[in-house]
Amino acid sequence: MLLNEYRLNPARREDQEVIVKQLEQFFFGEGSAKPKEYVPPAK
Repeated sequence: MLLNEYRLNPARREDQEVIVKQLEQFFFGEGSAKPKEYVPPAK
């Protein structure tokens, strides 16, 4: 739905950034709960 509504092309760098931002907001945004087993990636 995101790709169609915003006419995003996954091959374009700019569109990839929008997609990643939306995915992070959906999965890890306000109101979401991380699974008990979640371990943040080491930096």
